[in-house]
Amino acid sequence: MKATSWTEILKALADSFDYGTAALNEQTDRTMIDAATNTRFDRFMGPAVKARVVYYVIGHTWDIYGQMVVYLRLNGITPPASQRF
Repeated sequence: MKATSWTEILKALADSFDYGTAALNEQTDRTMIDAATNTRFDRFMGPAVKARVVYYVIGHTWDIYGQMVVYLRLNGITPPASQRF
């Protein structure tokens, strides 16, 4: 949250995805059906298993991406995922 430069912000974003990937790689089919113990999700979803939390977070990420695409296009910027190489 203290990042102020473009480089620091992009590194923090990349690090957050690396952290999420590492956390998912530690899971097994069995652990994904264990109860999620983080109460931050309870206010949105109620008690849930880890698989449901992961599904929610992935969906939320795509929602935010969709909002960013509209903002970028309204400002004349083609999102990287839409650029043709």
